[in-house]
Amino acid sequence: MIFKYKYVLIILLTVIFVVYVLFTQYNDEPQYLRFVKYTQTYNSTHIFDLKFDYVIKNNCTKDGAIKAIQIVTSFTGNVEARSALRRAYPKDELENLGVYRVFLLAMLKPGVSEVTQNAVLHENNRYNDIVQGNFLEHYRNLTYKHIMGLRWAATECGAEYIIKMDDDIIVDMYSLMNLLDSKRKTTDFDFLGYTFKDMRPIRLEANKWYVTEDEFTPDSYPVFVSGWLYVIKSDSAKKLLNALRSERYFWIDDVFVTGVLAEKAHLSYENMQEYFTTNPEYFECCLRDKVKCGFIVGPSGGDYSINIDFQVHSKMCHEHNNCTTYSNGKTFRNSCVVSRKFPPIGKGFAKLDVVKL
Repeated sequence: MIFKYKYVLIILLTVIFVVYVLFTQYNDEPQYLRFVKYTQTYNSTHIFDLKFDYVIKNNCTKDGAIKAIQIVTSFTGNVEARSALRRAYPKDELENLGVYRVFLLAMLKPGVSEVTQNAVLHENNRYNDIVQGNFLEHYRNLTYKHIMGLRWAATECGAEYIIKMDDDIIVDMYSLMNLLDSKRKTTDFDFLGYTFKDMRPIRLEANKWYVTEDEFTPDSYPVFVSGWLYVIKSDSAKKLLNALRSERYFWIDDVFVTGVLAEKAHLSYENMQEYFTTNPEYFECCLRDKVKCGFIVGPSGGDYSINIDFQVHSKMCHEHNNCTTYSNGKTFRNSCVVSRKFPPIGKGFAKLDVVKL
């Protein structure tokens, strides 16, 4: 009799275990939507369905000499990119340009990176330039991070402009601030950036950026700007944030924030496409030939050290005003001959996922 009960108990425990495994592996709830609770948080509020808290929140400067707040979206584990930007443009160098910078981070899921939360806290204690939210790092959470940064900059700071950029982007801050000064005198704009028009959602399921009709119904996106780098007036950012109340969450942040919300808030665009390049090799040509690039913004291609070299070069051209300028046109493209660079292979983490067929 006792043996019989033991047998039944073993079967029952086995069934419970199998059900648990199946549930955890095939649960339909997306992992990126499981938000992190953290003890040290500030001023709870809501962003869509997320009860949002700052895990790390630095006070913004109230220095009247600051013209722009620079918010840099950064993957929490990408310490190297943040380090390169800090070395290229230290705090005092940015202050001389009238800029105050913070990095926007989320929480890391265990096993995603070697960087721990304690390491992030130590990094912030050293530099005091991190704003971190209580949601997980994931490309489908970038809209939360984007909104968090704009909200912090627009409500906590008193600067006229907000500069949003990604951490893998190279930028000539001297030329950017000169351009901003000239534009503010001649043009009334809400956004200054690389504008995209008539872009369509990707409906191919195999694509990482696949968008269902339920997520975004129209056949084309509204006008939006590249998230690589753009400038928005702080007052315009407040109008944009007010439009959140009547919109559903959409995970492609550039489209949603600078397109959907901007359209709702009736914001205007000033296109600066001619100041962008998609080729990281072009920065090498400007350095090699000791000329001033005709563009201001472009990708690092994974080589973060070029941020530092390009800053030194840009500052020299800015201060001495004696650099010949290469225009970002056909002549430059034909004369710029360098070997194609590929991102360096760093430490990675293998990940196995269950794929539903």
